[in-house]
Amino acid sequence: MNVDNNIPCQWMYTLEGNCKEKNLLIKILNISAICYGILALKNVFFIIWRVYLRKVEKRGCAPLDYMVTFAFIFNLLRSVDNFIVVYNLFPEAIIFRVSFFAISWIPGATVIYLYLAVVFRTIPRLILHRLTCKENTLWILNTKKITPVLWTLSTITSIGLISSSVLAGYFLKEQKVKEMIIAFSAQMFFFLFINFICWILFLYYGRILVKLTRESLTLAGMNDERKDIEKKKFDIYIHKVK
Repeated sequence: MNVDNNIPCQWMYTLEGNCKEKNLLIKILNISAICYGILALKNVFFIIWRVYLRKVEKRGCAPLDYMVTFAFIFNLLRSVDNFIVVYNLFPEAIIFRVSFFAISWIPGATVIYLYLAVVFRTIPRLILHRLTCKENTLWILNTKKITPVLWTLSTITSIGLISSSVLAGYFLKEQKVKEMIIAFSAQMFFFLFINFICWILFLYYGRILVKLTRESLTLAGMNDERKDIEKKKFDIYIHKVK
């Protein structure tokens, strides 16, 4: 519990006591909880729509279905976590509250890994026109290795976040400051690890995916068709002006 007005609030698991910017953080977390809740509700409607489409088209689950499901879990857990902190729910369950914060982010990381898996599988399909081109120096995971590698990363980050947060909660409960700092530092390391890996892959492969998509559209003549459509619209506009 924070008892000093000059101590920053430990908003990840509690806002009890007196701490800096407490009232502002309560407002922010309330707004955050509501926004996450709205997003979770939107995910529910989208999941229902996807289930209906699968029945109509008689097909199995696509990567998008898994992404939306994990996104729903992520938004729901983040909303619940914010409400737990703001309204001080389960005040005696310190280990639960500290670990729940870290655990609530794991489904979000899983969504990112699933999205990257789709990117890795899509790029080879768009790169066929470069097979004899010197520009084709792109390194990408073998299709068979995509699922094992990304699920391994997901497992490592999940186990790391869960174990470090549980230990941090335990040491906080026992008031072992040195051990608690080490455990929280380990937890922050896994958060940074997730962000570093995801941002690097997003920036590198995301840029390549956009570039290859544009090249594919150009080869397919889509740009020419769009130019013709725009030209026709412009001619119609000029005719109306006349």
